[in-house]
Amino acid sequence: MHLFNLCGGCGVCCQSSFCETCVELLVPIDNHCLSCALPLHTKTRKCGNCHKSPLLDGACAAFVYGESIKHAILKMKSGDRAIARKLGKLLASYLSLATEGALIVPVPIDRLTLFSRGFNQTSVVLRYAGIAHQHLLLRKMSSSKQTGKTRRQRVSNGNLLFRRRKKIDVRGKTICLFDDVITTGATLKTCAKLLKDAGAARVTAVAIARAE
Repeated sequence: MHLFNLCGGCGVCCQSSFCETCVELLVPIDNHCLSCALPLHTKTRKCGNCHKSPLLDGACAAFVYGESIKHAILKMKSGDRAIARKLGKLLASYLSLATEGALIVPVPIDRLTLFSRGFNQTSVVLRYAGIAHQHLLLRKMSSSKQTGKTRRQRVSNGNLLFRRRKKIDVRGKTICLFDDVITTGATLKTCAKLLKDAGAARVTAVAIARAE
């Protein structure tokens, strides 16, 4: 007797987390900027922006933010917890290697989003991937989403959104932020500054996907 799942990308019945078609559409990132994870088509180590002002001490992402992974992430953020489980299992080995030696911190969501969705997608993906993590950051309530904003608007909005749990000592530690998608990097930059100001030695980031 075969047990079938629904594909995390397109929703068709399949025997694994993602059907063969959607797996083929997942584009791994081989060469990328070491500071912001932007996919690069040359052998340079940093993108133009990070040559001038590095976003983070290190960053990587599993996939290019194409249609298949985009659909899966949007379904997850719409409340489909099963997608978080599928992504966690799919990325378990990748996340284990990418976060080795660091204190893993999922990027938080605000309380209203948590209440309506029922879970923080970054935390649940890490849990299903078997990656221990701590919630060092809190996200304040906001009247506007980051989605659809320009880079400058995201940075301005992000500076007001986050605060650190002051009871947890991060001095001298390497912190690895985990998020679902890196777009402009404004959210990660804001979180990294909070942690660096609190004494963290290094702040890196890992994401499921990176926008080009």
